[in-house]
Amino acid sequence: MNIQFIMNDYLLAWNLLFRPSISDDIQKLKERLWKNYNKEYMKLEKENVEILKYTNDFIPDDDMIYNFIFESDEFKLVKKQTDKYRRFLMKIWDANKKEIQKSLKDLLRFKVENNYQIIVIHPYFDNVEYLKKNPKKNIVWGKKEDTEDGLKAIMRILFTVLKYEIGDYQSINKELVTAILDLVVTNEIYTRVTKNSKYSEGIKKLKFIKKQIYPYFLMYQG
Repeated sequence: MNIQFIMNDYLLAWNLLFRPSISDDIQKLKERLWKNYNKEYMKLEKENVEILKYTNDFIPDDDMIYNFIFESDEFKLVKKQTDKYRRFLMKIWDANKKEIQKSLKDLLRFKVENNYQIIVIHPYFDNVEYLKKNPKKNIVWGKKEDTEDGLKAIMRILFTVLKYEIGDYQSINKELVTAILDLVVTNEIYTRVTKNSKYSEGIKKLKFIKKQIYPYFLMYQG
């Protein structure tokens, strides 16, 4: 499995336009654009889906609003901060990917062949999304709590990647599958990478299910 951490100006601009404002200056910029170009602004509301589908090949029908954003000092600052965050995540992934990939091979017993692109946005946009049927395997990622613990952020990304890899599964099994992924990534792989037990971590509401399946998990590991 290979993970790349990239940026996309259009997706970053879209999140700046439609996610909660992360500064007063950005809020004022959005208000100006809304007041002066209301119809053009509204037309972009669902364009994030198209950007995710085509990423670098995306061409907007109307790039006027995007060009206003790209030329603004507010966007330039957000882009600079986002790139710093991207490099932070990439550095931690590079330092730990060998152990993570080895642990994945041991635990899953099959190789994850797909290449995943993590399209990094500003952490304060606090947004994670992907399209289930997208062959490009892109995941939009920006989480505020990542800046507090980078390795934990990588575990959250890995959890999301594996959830994407599994794809659709029956809703009746959703909790069970999520509990297994939490056990594999948040508990076992995180423990192996840090050399400290992380079995107190994870999704609290799944704690009981994880206790039930843990003996079978140990048997599976042999």
